[in-house]
Amino acid sequence: MTDLKIELMNEENVADFCGLSTVGGDEALQSSHEHIAWKHLESPEGPSTAFSLFADGEPIGRTVLQPRAFQTSNQMLRGAFMVDLFIHPKFRGGPRFLQLMQAVEEVRNFDFVCHSANRISDQLFRAILCRPNPFGLSAYGMPLRLQWLKRMGFPKEFAVVLEPGMRALLHASVLLFRSTNPPIFSDSPPDNIDFMRVREAFASASGPHFVRSLEFLKWRYASSPVWSGNCRHIYLGDRYCGYLGLSDVAILGGRFCVLSDIMLDPSLPKRVIRDIRLAMIVEALTADFDALYLMLNQRNAFARRLLGYPFFPVPERFLPHPVPLFLHAITPDAKALAQDAGTYLTLADLDYF
Repeated sequence: MTDLKIELMNEENVADFCGLSTVGGDEALQSSHEHIAWKHLESPEGPSTAFSLFADGEPIGRTVLQPRAFQTSNQMLRGAFMVDLFIHPKFRGGPRFLQLMQAVEEVRNFDFVCHSANRISDQLFRAILCRPNPFGLSAYGMPLRLQWLKRMGFPKEFAVVLEPGMRALLHASVLLFRSTNPPIFSDSPPDNIDFMRVREAFASASGPHFVRSLEFLKWRYASSPVWSGNCRHIYLGDRYCGYLGLSDVAILGGRFCVLSDIMLDPSLPKRVIRDIRLAMIVEALTADFDALYLMLNQRNAFARRLLGYPFFPVPERFLPHPVPLFLHAITPDAKALAQDAGTYLTLADLDYF
């Protein structure tokens, strides 16, 4: 007999989570007690909600809802990201998957649930559950080390010869196009008043979005026991202008500088936004990254303002898998989101990196 238990995550849940990951052959990171406790117990938004399946008292399946405040043009909603869906291989099948999904759909302490999918679960969510897929993330980037491109067929001999020149040209492009008074990147956060000033301006221009806070940034970029990242705050003189969330990630056979979150003052002129992108080149070259990488919802008008050199479109065939986002509206207030393609979304909103 299969039993379903729904409760806020706690230390016992974390132990069950990691134990199931270990015996079921989930990826190694999902067996890290430290990582799962950080992810589901220590978020400033509060503990996650666990949906756990048991057979004869042993955990055999689960999914988890991470709470996130969400802002539209006229109200705040309580959203959740569904993450860490996993069923033990011996117990996999439609009935247990549907048992978990039905429980998620019937939860009443959130206005909506959002989640991504891989190539396999994508078809389950589309064909079986008919979940709306109003938006997704598109990839942009630029290689900084030609030798990394050999995995895509670029001749190694040419890479060795051309790479020093390419990196010199990248440095030269910064000197050529950067303004005489470029913004300054700093690890020092602003006071809460300055942060809220930019956040409120951002909220008025960015469209529907998950709410950012200094507490969220500290949790996301400074306290993770596994994921490496930092938050670079941007200043023009004494004026605070926003931040970039940077993640140091090993993917696709290289070390990537991933721009995983962006919040900028919408009043910044185009030249300053260009200067910020150029400063990313210097940051990444100085830290010896192989590539710059970014994912945004390109159907969001504010997100499109952030794009440009050195971020060029990356074809989906080069990605581990596409990143569609599905949304299940639970309350009437969230129904419109299922049809809105313009939600502002970054990788920091997902449980990636």
